[in-house]
Amino acid sequence: QRSMKLVFAAVLFTMYSLTAFRMSLLPLRTSSRRLASLSHKLPTLCQVLITKGKERIFEQGDPLVFNGAISNIIGKPVVGDEVLVKDLQGNLLGRGLYNPHSMYRVRVIASKDDKLINAPLAALIKGRIEQAVQSRAAMLLPRSDTDVYRLINSEGDRLSGVIVDVIGSTVVVQSSALWAEIQKESIEAGLRSVLQFKDKTILWRRALSRLNQDGLQEL
Repeated sequence: QRSMKLVFAAVLFTMYSLTAFRMSLLPLRTSSRRLASLSHKLPTLCQVLITKGKERIFEQGDPLVFNGAISNIIGKPVVGDEVLVKDLQGNLLGRGLYNPHSMYRVRVIASKDDKLINAPLAALIKGRIEQAVQSRAAMLLPRSDTDVYRLINSEGDRLSGVIVDVIGSTVVVQSSALWAEIQKESIEAGLRSVLQFKDKTILWRRALSRLNQDGLQEL
C-alpha cells in the first residue's frame, strides 16, 4: 500500500511538473508571435549586391557605390529608397540611399557595425547631426572668438551630399543629392532638435549643377 502511495505521488509530481513547464512556455510563445507580427509590419528593403572582389572597398568604409560595383539588385528600388548593401554571399556591408539616375547608385549612410544601422531614417539623420556637433565640440567649435564653422562635411560626416555651415545665427544647408531634397524636412528637424540651433535661421540652398547630375529633373 505504501508503494502504491509513492507511485501515485510520483505521477502527481510528474503531471504538476509538465503543467508548470507548459505554463512557463506560454509567455515565450506569445512574445514570439508578437515579435513575428511586428517583424511582418517592418518594411522590407531592396538589396544591392556588390560585385565579387569589390566588397572590400565598402568593408573599409567607402560610402559611394558606383554602377560598376553592382552585380545585381534584388527588388525594384526607386530614387530615394533605402537599400541594404550586401556581398554576393548575402553578408551585410551597409545601408544606403538609392538613386538610379546618379553615377553614385548608392550613398551609404551606415556601415554594418554602425550603432545606427537599424535606426529609422529620420532618427539616423538626427544621430549623424548629433555626432557632428560632438566632434566639433571636441575641436572647440563654436567658441568665444568664432561662431563660423562647418558642421556637416558630406561623406566626412556620413551624410553624403549634405554640407552644413554655421555662420553666427544662421545655419546654411547645401544639398547636392536627391535623397537630401526628398528628406529635407528630416534634415531640418534634426538640426532643430539640437538645442544650440533651435532658434537659428536655417537656409536651404541647392547645388543645382550637382543636383542636375544626380537626376533632379526626374523628381
